[in-house]
Amino acid sequence: MTYVHIQVEDNINAYTVFKTQVKAEAETGKILLNGFDKDGRPIIYMRPGRENTETSPRQLRHLVWWLERAKDLMPPGQESLVIIVDYKSTTLRTNPSISVASKVLTILQQHYVETLGRAIVTNLPMLLNFFYKGISPFLDPVTRDKMRFNPDLLDLIPKSQLDSDFGGDFDFEFDHETYWKQIVDFCGIAEDGTRLEGYFDGPKSVYAELPPQQSDADTKPGTASPTSISSAITSVTSAGETKALDSAEAIPAVPESNGAL
Repeated sequence: MTYVHIQVEDNINAYTVFKTQVKAEAETGKILLNGFDKDGRPIIYMRPGRENTETSPRQLRHLVWWLERAKDLMPPGQESLVIIVDYKSTTLRTNPSISVASKVLTILQQHYVETLGRAIVTNLPMLLNFFYKGISPFLDPVTRDKMRFNPDLLDLIPKSQLDSDFGGDFDFEFDHETYWKQIVDFCGIAEDGTRLEGYFDGPKSVYAELPPQQSDADTKPGTASPTSISSAITSVTSAGETKALDSAEAIPAVPESNGAL
């Protein structure tokens, strides 16, 4: 069940994130969950240039929704994720305000401090440098240490897992209805945000039977097999029950972790 107690300004709100509340926010793919880094951490792509709604608390619920879905897709033993913020095509109009950004940082730093493994910022134009100067007072030292600006993403993410927009081989064509259904069905999310009976509830109760990797002769250490995830079956075990689910095509096989942060 997606319950996240979030303190925004002086109020404490319990967010039960309903599918119907956030589906409209997801229409343009401004936040996507695709692939895994070299340490087996799921990757959340955030593209402010695709902003499609006016500022509202629903945007924060949308972020929480995807953070929770990333936790659902973590392989056994994994407890952190990667966020890539891509500023390509972002304008002053679509860029979030410093007020909204500070609330996002509050959520990440107070409620997902251990979950956030790395935060990467790419394609930041000079025009928006003031934005990061504006939010820097809200960054705690732990979060600041996890941030990287314009790194070589292939040093961090296998080419087979990296979106082709960033020089990877993963050529993903976003279709909102198809992608949304895959995520909702795989994670077993009911209309009210609760978990459907028989589905797992969080990363610690998941056992995933991953697709077979290539042989050592064909695969470099730390990279994933190009095996299509659409043909893979993932077994999810909870409370003694096992469900065989067709994995979403949008989510490639998990690479082996190299143990580095």
